[in-house]
Amino acid sequence: LAYRLEKKGFKIYFNPKNFVFHLKKYDLNMLEKRYKLMGIYAMKLIRIHPELLNSLIFIKPNFKEVILIIFNPILKLLQKNGIRYFEKLLIKSVATKSFFSGLKYDFNNNSHIQ
Repeated sequence: LAYRLEKKGFKIYFNPKNFVFHLKKYDLNMLEKRYKLMGIYAMKLIRIHPELLNSLIFIKPNFKEVILIIFNPILKLLQKNGIRYFEKLLIKSVATKSFFSGLKYDFNNNSHIQ
């Protein structure tokens, strides 16, 4: 919405004094679904506005994100066995893996692109 408004000449301002409370708490499954949807809608945005493709640098994972994706199953296993030391890293890996999974979503067939 902000992109389309700016494109039509409206000014968008950031006010650092504004704040938002998010009261919903996410478990890992909900977080995974949320980030996958974010990836799906990022691709939808690019399909609607292809000129944004060059400004969106998150289309390919960087080295750190690749490592998080690779270690995601191990981190999940550790958490399942009660080892919570890596919980923040697990949350980041779930979010990263899900987001990039969403980027590969094929809207035409409602499936993932290989």
